[in-house]
Amino acid sequence: MNASALSDRRLKKDIKDLNEYGLSEVMKLQPRRYLMMESAASDIGLIAQELKAVVPEIVYGDEKNGLLSVDYSKISLVLINAIKEQQKMIEKQGQDIEQLKTEIKNLKIKKTNAAFKIDFSAYKNDSGRIL
Repeated sequence: MNASALSDRRLKKDIKDLNEYGLSEVMKLQPRRYLMMESAASDIGLIAQELKAVVPEIVYGDEKNGLLSVDYSKISLVLINAIKEQQKMIEKQGQDIEQLKTEIKNLKIKKTNAAFKIDFSAYKNDSGRIL
């Protein structure tokens, strides 16, 4: 069985990037382990009421008049943005590390040069030339 959703561009209009959800929202999500009340079956997932406070577009139903449900497939969109944010952070950290390595290397060179620097001032004549 193939579980898919129509996503053809030709069926859509007013297409905009989804930028309002990402890493900060993922950090607010709390996966849970629970028992279903009717069957006592153990399961894992998110609590719809908690998720609705973070990403309301993927929670369906009306709590006042019925039960809430979650479209788990749409969580992947939030996760994609979170991964992109993390990748930017990783790349920036990589650049920072390379810059720090260069600075450390330059400091080591300066230290080495300073250690081998010989003071010839005692061997200079009055005109500043080395004897």
